[in-house]
Amino acid sequence: MKKLLMTVLLTIVSVGMTASEIHQNLYLKISLSDSNYVSYPPGTNFLVSDTDGNTILTEKELTQVQTYTIENPITLYVFTTWNEEPDVYDLQSGTLSMEKTDRTYKNTTPKNTVVKKLAKDKHITSNNVYLIKKRYFGYDETNGYNASLEFSNGVTFLFRDGKAAAWENGKSLPIKNKYIVETPKGDLKISYHPKTKKVWWVFDRK
Repeated sequence: MKKLLMTVLLTIVSVGMTASEIHQNLYLKISLSDSNYVSYPPGTNFLVSDTDGNTILTEKELTQVQTYTIENPITLYVFTTWNEEPDVYDLQSGTLSMEKTDRTYKNTTPKNTVVKKLAKDKHITSNNVYLIKKRYFGYDETNGYNASLEFSNGVTFLFRDGKAAAWENGKSLPIKNKYIVETPKGDLKISYHPKTKKVWWVFDRK
């Protein structure tokens, strides 16, 4: 009986490790044609939004479907560890896919001013929620700075071209006014001034 139980446990561990290894070995590939493509290492976070700013695809979802064919205009945001700003692609055709690699990658966080500032932000909490990443990118006179904010409860807030969007672990979240992000556990109230890059936020539990 003990031998059978040990065999079952070893099988479960083996399956879990295999699934984990497979996920770690998948990388994002952006294909515009057979010879024109861009790749990012495993573990790179990204999201896809439509022309209305709605999130329509995340890393988790693409891992499940493997390939996404672009049939309507989209915007792809790729959040790398080596840039303060996300790489932004406005695409109308091509494919996005998760490809397997045998190489081993290790993502590292660059020692820049943004990361140093976030080390201080981690001490500012509201109901045990704190800001873990803050990025600014793309400025124009009308809308100011685009920005993305990532919180410890899995919520990401994105402001781009005067529009706001938010999601939690890949699922889109409703936003009221400027800007109350409604989550299953409470409201994340964000005040963002795009011209000055000033951010204020608080999390109210239900």
